[in-house]
Amino acid sequence: MRSTSVTDQLSKTEAPSGGVQETGVAFAVVVLVGIFMAGLDIFIVNVALPSISGDLGAGPSELEWIVAGYALPYGVALVTGARLGDLFGRRALFLWGIGGFTLASAACGFAPSPGVLIAARVVQGLAAAAASPQVIASLTAAYSGRARARVVDAYAFTLGIAAVLGQLIGGVLLRLDIAHSGWRACFLVNIPVGIAVILAGRRYFVKVPTHPARFDPAGTGLLGAGLLLLVLPLVEGHAQGWPVWIWVCLAASAVVLTVFAGYERRFASRGGAPLVNMALFGERAFSAGMGLQLVFWMGQGAFFFVLALYCQDGLRLAPVKAGLVFLPMGLGYMITSMTARHIAARFGRQVLAAGALLMVIAEVGLILLESHVSPAQPWLLDVPLFVDGLGMGLVVGPLASTIMAGVEPKHIGAASGVFNAGLQVATAAGVALGGIVFYSKVSGNPAGDRNAFVDVLPYLIGVGVVAALLAQLLPQRRNSR
Repeated sequence: MRSTSVTDQLSKTEAPSGGVQETGVAFAVVVLVGIFMAGLDIFIVNVALPSISGDLGAGPSELEWIVAGYALPYGVALVTGARLGDLFGRRALFLWGIGGFTLASAACGFAPSPGVLIAARVVQGLAAAAASPQVIASLTAAYSGRARARVVDAYAFTLGIAAVLGQLIGGVLLRLDIAHSGWRACFLVNIPVGIAVILAGRRYFVKVPTHPARFDPAGTGLLGAGLLLLVLPLVEGHAQGWPVWIWVCLAASAVVLTVFAGYERRFASRGGAPLVNMALFGERAFSAGMGLQLVFWMGQGAFFFVLALYCQDGLRLAPVKAGLVFLPMGLGYMITSMTARHIAARFGRQVLAAGALLMVIAEVGLILLESHVSPAQPWLLDVPLFVDGLGMGLVVGPLASTIMAGVEPKHIGAASGVFNAGLQVATAAGVALGGIVFYSKVSGNPAGDRNAFVDVLPYLIGVGVVAALLAQLLPQRRNSR
């Protein structure tokens, strides 16, 4: 089945109101708000953890699971969610996913105990895994040419801005304390937004072509087990003190994922429909782009995590002030992400390399300036964080376009699942690696937290340099403009 544009689809389905152009824009807005909600809930909870601990009596292990209970099922189930979209339709999976996410958010917001909150977070993560892969798959299948390039850029912009502004939004909600809801507002805010997305999605979600095939239960089980064995140790390793079972799980994940890849190749050669067609990785743009994606988000996961700890525990900033520290990064990201597609169309892969190196420069600046920063002068961090945001904007959008541009329509679902799963797994790995360095230096006082933050920055500089080198493996020009 050939890829069909939004205009083609809407010529067959009369828009309820406003004409083709308005409906096409509304479709993009609806699905992007959905992915924003899912991305935001990875980061927004960080500033609420101290309040949750005080209100529900949650201990350190339970707080870890309030974060991990969402990230773990979200990352593990993404590829399966993409295949379910192929089988049952992207519109249906998106709407059911957002519905489940909204109900689980309500359960989080009214949770009476840490156990109930953790269980609701697990359901939240599974629902997000159902909805999220339908977004990039629908956008790339529904739009073509320059319109596709623009919506993929908008998708990447949404992912980045959810990460950058998550802590600020959480801090503002805590500060407003609407109806004395406290930390619960960080979850309850999803209810009206989720309802609006469902209602708008029923009206404006454009039907896109899918390529349904028989479900691949063996591949699904192997991939799920492999990712679980990988992500669970990364999430739990530090809290558990890195016992032997952590390393056994990590070694087993490599074995299981290798078996998965071999099984999928054999399944495809016999004429089956594998969960992930390994032919995807034969495309240079996809394989090299996914490698860069993993490295880049490992760095970002570590950076957001340790910066949040540094602001709250090192500088002793209130949640809203800690969130405001992220604002210059968000401004820089917005500036370059809006123009990165045009720059990359002219300069190709070197734009991604330049973005990674800008982030390296920003991290060097943070090392030089940190000793001058005080709780009364956190604004001294603004310039390097702004530069970091500029670099991030030059990487995220062009990278997403590069990875998805050359994917055949029949593989869009699997590719979207792999794309999103790579982002989540890499972010979890980055948090774990950044946490190893950070917590090994913390001495229980603000100076310890500040020194630990500085000690993480060389690791991030190394990640940036590796990302710039990996960009050289990408094709000379983007395949889609």
